[in-house]
Amino acid sequence: MQGSERSAREQSILMSLWGALLGQVTPNMRAIFVDWNETFLCVYFVYDGAFTEEEKEAAECIGSEVCADFFDSEFDLQCNRIDYPQPISCPGKCVFMRKEPVVRK
Repeated sequence: MQGSERSAREQSILMSLWGALLGQVTPNMRAIFVDWNETFLCVYFVYDGAFTEEEKEAAECIGSEVCADFFDSEFDLQCNRIDYPQPISCPGKCVFMRKEPVVRK
């Protein structure tokens, strides 16, 4: 039973986040990850280059929409700069990743 509860929570989190992302993804967002447990939820935004105050506010709006769906959880949102072509390493599940050219060595 516990496994199906976790699966239902995972599905709810992912659906909430995907809905909140509609129309909000900016060109310099490289990836968005989400990580959670029973009482905590964190969304990580990874940007290519400096992100503007407007982009930070957009991320906070996305976070607010998700947070409203999970009011019983602690919530954190992190915006990080990792310029292309640096590899992205982030905890949790990837919910968005932009298509980037393959770096050939």
